[in-house]
Amino acid sequence: MTITNPLITTATIDALVRGVNAAYKAAPTYQLDLRPWRAGTVARLHSITKLSRRRYAVCALAPALTSTLAELAIALSLAQAASGQQATISAQAAEIVHLQAEVQRLQIALDRRPPAITEITIPAQVLRCSPIQQQTLRSIGATGLGRAWRIAEWLVAELERSGAVRRDAGFLVPAGRP
Repeated sequence: MTITNPLITTATIDALVRGVNAAYKAAPTYQLDLRPWRAGTVARLHSITKLSRRRYAVCALAPALTSTLAELAIALSLAQAASGQQATISAQAAEIVHLQAEVQRLQIALDRRPPAITEITIPAQVLRCSPIQQQTLRSIGATGLGRAWRIAEWLVAELERSGAVRRDAGFLVPAGRP
């Protein structure tokens, strides 16, 4: 049975091509993956543009519809997998924020802790460290400085940065004195 007045018009085909192109442009991230689908679908639509080919429209559009449905099924499965991963990512992001806050809190607590007098027992010897000596040893360990003059420079710079001392005519003066 042949149809004398086809239901598919050139305007309908042009509208379908515009719809395919709009779907392709709507997903710029996936254009490389969608390029074969777009090219095949548009080629099938253009193959029935001539009036003499319109009676084969069903034969030309059936593979396009089949491939579109297959791509849609793949896209839906990927979307479901992505939505499950999004919840995991959100939970992990919240945990990261919580752990970063905990690290900050512990760092502040560590910085505020006053140094205690430490005793080191060496056979036949006991060394006592004052809080200043212990802080100096801690800064040596933290910075890796080993030479006395470098340690002194670093300590002076730290004291100036903290505002405990200031330079006046090349001499260090406690910050509270004029």
